Amino acid sequence: MSGRALTARSHRAELPVPALIGHIRDDWPAAGALNPDVSFLRRIGEDTPERLFLEMQRAHFRPLQSMAHNTQRAYASDWRVWVRFCQVSGFTPMPASPRALETFIEYSLEYSPKVPYKYVLPESPRRNRKVSVVERALAAIAKVHAWLQLPNPAAHPDVRATWRLNARGRPGKRQKDPVAWETVEKVLPTYDDQVLKEQRAAALTTTQWSAAVRRSELVAIRVEDLKLPPGRADGTVKIGGRLDERSGHLLQPRVTRVCGRHGAILR
Repeated sequence: MSGRALTARSHRAELPVPALIGHIRDDWPAAGALNPDVSFLRRIGEDTPERLFLEMQRAHFRPLQSMAHNTQRAYASDWRVWVRFCQVSGFTPMPASPRALETFIEYSLEYSPKVPYKYVLPESPRRNRKVSVVERALAAIAKVHAWLQLPNPAAHPDVRATWRLNARGRPGKRQKDPVAWETVEKVLPTYDDQVLKEQRAAALTTTQWSAAVRRSELVAIRVEDLKLPPGRADGTVKIGGRLDERSGHLLQPRVTRVCGRHGAILR
């Protein structure tokens, strides 16, 4: 087939023959049967669960690869912890039982005298992880079971109740402290005023600090979005295309001095 071209019926133009990565099997399961990839990964998860995420990547398993890279790494790390916990505690990682997840929750969070422990002794050593870390691990375990079409143990009422009992009253994800202007001032002298790229970096750094915008919003700013009226100490920057021309984020005078000194360089 490599010497021929594909032709669409309604068009005379020839379509190039695609170069495929190896031989692609075109089999598809009958109604009620498992997808071959799911069936293969199920066997891996049951026989050698510590290799599951590695084999998912090798098989180009789309549900995993469609996630952000940071999420993939985090889920793989959480899965490794889960597998080690099951191996030393005598549980099966996959398919997991609700009791295994309940024990994992009690073991992962810091001991609290307010919790009526059911599976882990109060004097037992624990992982002492934050609520957000354990919550992400439960999400990773639930995702794996959903991807491989297995019952989700995290959705069991007992698991939900155990999570509420153990997570209640504990601090969740702590918001990071904002960056002070004094910190920004220490960074600004490191930029070279004679280099356009460095000037742009200084303007972007100060604009992001003053307008409190996300990185994705910052890189989308256009020259016309930056308003530095002559004779005024402050200015504005318009964020997002849905804002009208009169709206914008206030730029403090110390920020406009940096942006104004270098001219319209946000391009």
